[in-house]
Formats: sequence, structure tokens, C-alpha cells
Amino acid sequence: TYRLRMWYDENIIISDTDPNADFRASNLYNYNTNLPIYTEQFASVKVKVYGDFIEKVNPYAETPATCFTYSNNGTGITIDGFNSSCGGEVRIPKRIEGLPVTEIGNEAFFNDHSITSISMPDTVINIGYQSFMYCLNLENVNLSKNLETIDDDAFYFCGSLNNLVLPNGITSIGEEAFCCCDDLTSIFIPASLIDIGFCAFSDCTYLTYIVVDPNNPVYDSRNNCNAIINTAENKLLLGCESTIIPDGVTVIGNSAFTACQNLTSISIPQSVSEIERYAFAYSGLKSVTIPNGVTSIDRRAFIECEDLNTVVSEAITPPSLGIGVFSIYGTLHVYPEAVESYQNAKYWKNFTIVGDLAKSVTLIALNSSTLTITEGNTTTLTATIAPENATNKAVTWTSSNEDVATVENGVVTAVAPGVATITATAADGSGVNATCEVTVTKDLSAEIAALQTLVASAQTTCTDAIEGTAVGNYNAGAKAALQSVIDEVSAT
Repeated sequence: TYRLRMWYDENIIISDTDPNADFRASNLYNYNTNLPIYTEQFASVKVKVYGDFIEKVNPYAETPATCFTYSNNGTGITIDGFNSSCGGEVRIPKRIEGLPVTEIGNEAFFNDHSITSISMPDTVINIGYQSFMYCLNLENVNLSKNLETIDDDAFYFCGSLNNLVLPNGITSIGEEAFCCCDDLTSIFIPASLIDIGFCAFSDCTYLTYIVVDPNNPVYDSRNNCNAIINTAENKLLLGCESTIIPDGVTVIGNSAFTACQNLTSISIPQSVSEIERYAFAYSGLKSVTIPNGVTSIDRRAFIECEDLNTVVSEAITPPSLGIGVFSIYGTLHVYPEAVESYQNAKYWKNFTIVGDLAKSVTLIALNSSTLTITEGNTTTLTATIAPENATNKAVTWTSSNEDVATVENGVVTAVAPGVATITATAADGSGVNATCEVTVTKDLSAEIAALQTLVASAQTTCTDAIEGTAVGNYNAGAKAALQSVIDEVSAT
């Protein structure tokens, strides 16, 4: 039986007999097709999945124990060294001298250019310090499914490493463990991994896909952002060329985007207040906008960004800069009122400073949200703009139904009975607007005047009858009834 090893289950049956079965037919093809995934038969055949097919590989055969130097602690074996003449595809034995191999020791394969692939038995629980550092030709690593820790610099500068599946159960990865693994394109952080060391995956030039298991209690990749974020601190620890920094992130961490050469632009949300050292160093950025909320940028954050010729800073007060934040002092765009502050600020003053930023409208408030007007009459709406120092405070007035009401420069003219919505829209292109619902009523002045004349005439007749001057005889009840009708009409 061929079983699929994936991050969420390492015991999924693909096929009982066929090592070339297309695993898409098993309804497992629901994650990332670029993420290499391994399968193995518990007997003697190993296969690997690359998303589109399952490729049969040579039958598994352990590399002889004589190719290794090792130490015996009485309960397990630690691999301490390797004979390069045994290079190529290396399969570490499960047992040596009758004891399980439990650890890859410090510097065990250090600077070994002979190995291209390494497979570890499931007895291994720890990979030591610099154990595979500078293994420049190492392309594939099949880790123990019981692995718990990977120490500092374990795979540092393994530039050809293009396949990495971290087992669900690993708890700790040390500092710079996978730093400078240029060919590594995807990383999945399992729920068990709760300790990621400083710059563990930094300087991976072509990294494009980063996902954190949603059940991880310490890290997240919220909103499919393609990044590793420390959840409690809202600190982005690792990004890549396809990262979208989510709103809510407050810190861009040390070396988060270092050496992302395909990263040419990035949107930094207003929630960010701090950019740590080397955050974008050696990246392909051509321009960057520093939002208003950023107060500090640590040393060398944008060092050696050779194409970064345009910087926009939205802060009126210049953020503090560490040493060597920028290698190139190109054009800096700021708000007109901030020019003098930047001209006098350390390091910022080295830029060619242009005060050409326009401050957008963020709010329009009208003096009324509803109005009732009689046809033929006019009233004036007033728009208040925020912020007060918006560059362009002009608004455009429109009516949803000009057969009912028209508007010009805020003056609303009632045309005919009905309802129309008057809208004031910022002219700066920000899209900000405010509305007022206008109800136009019919002009009844002529009808009212005619009725008033009729009432007056009736009142005269009634008065004359009461005083006995009118022709005819009226009894008291008729006179009272007539006066009541006159009074009611007058009130209306």
C-alpha cells in the first residue's frame, strides 16, 4: 500500500497497488500543487508526489554504516561525520550497532558538496548545529516524521534545496536554520512548530508560498497573506515576493523580506509603526511608501536595494532612521508642510526632497441629511471637509433625479413633487462622499388663497345673518352649524 505524507495526515492511502497512481483522483489535490510531498511504501519502494504525478524512485536502500562516523551513548546513535565518497543520495540507517539513530550531530555533513539528497529514518528526533551547512548540492531532504528540533544553521546556505516538508510534531527550528536556501520556494509551518528562531528562513530568494497551519497557537498567516506572523505581537517575521501585509500588523521584523529579489513593490498598511533592521535589505524594491504610522526604521532596513530610487513618506514628522537604512538617496516625496522637517532630519536630508504629496479627503459632513422643500423654493447645503489641511477641498454636487430637485454649488432647487438624493463627492479622487435625501412637496398657495377668499365670503354672510341684516330668516341652529363649518375650513 502506498501512503501519502502530508502536513495534516501522514497515513493517507493513495493506492493499494499502483505506485504511479494519480493522487488527484483521491480528492487530496486541494492544497498547493507546487508543494513537494513525499509518500513511501512500508516495504521497499519509495515514491514522491509533485502535484501532477507520482514518480517511482529507486527501491529504498540504506547507506552503509561504514560511510558514517558516529557515537554511541548507550541508548542511541548520533551521526557525527560522513565520508564524501559515499555521496549522492544518502539514506541514513535506522539502526547502527543494534541501536536507533536518534540524532544528526553538530557539523556532521558540514560543507559536504557530494550529497544531493538526504533521507532520515523516523528514529531521528534532533538535527544538530550546522549539521548540513554549506551542502551546496543538497536538493532534497526527507525528514523524520518524529523529528522534534532543528538547531541553529542546520541547513544554512544549502542553495540547491528545493524540497522541504516539516513534519507535524516538530516544535523548534533554530536561528538561520534554513537561511540562504535560494531554491526553496514553499514553506508550510505545522501546528506543532511553536519556536521559530531568528532569521530561520531569511534570504530565501525565490520563496513564493508561505502557509501556517490555522491551528498553530503562536504563528499565523492570516488572510492568506503568504507570511509568518507572530500572532500575539502582530509582528511579521517572514515574507516573500507574493506577501500581502495584512492590516493590523504593527512591526515588520528583522530580515523579513531580505533578498526577495522579485519583490518590486509592497503595500505597507497604516497599522505598521516599526520597520526593523534589514527588513527589506537586498530586495528588488523600486519604490516604497512609508505610511504615516511608522515612527522608526532600524539600521540597514533598505540597504543594497539597488533599484529603490523613489521613496514616499506620509509622516509629517520624519520617522527616526538607524545607520545606513538606505544605500541610494533618490527622490523623497513628502507633504508640502513637511519639507522643512525632512530637510533638517538626519539621513532624510540626503534625499532630493519634493513636497508634492496631496493630502486626501477622508470625510465629508453635510449640514443636513434630510430636507423637505416646497416646489419652486431653494435651500443651501453646506459641506465640511476633513482633514482641514486636505490639499483639494472641492466637492462635486449631483442629484439622483433632476426632475425632482437640482443642485449647483450646494444650492438645492425644488422642481416637482417627489424624492431625490443630493450627493457631495470629493473632487480629489478619493471617492469620499456624503448624501442628503430631499423631499419636494406640491405648492398649494393658489388653492389656499382661493379657499381663504371663499371662507371670508361665507363668514360675511354668516355674520350678516346673525346680525339680522341679511335677506332670509335663519334659526339659531342653522347659524351655529354654518359658523362651525366656517371655523373648520379656516383652521385647515
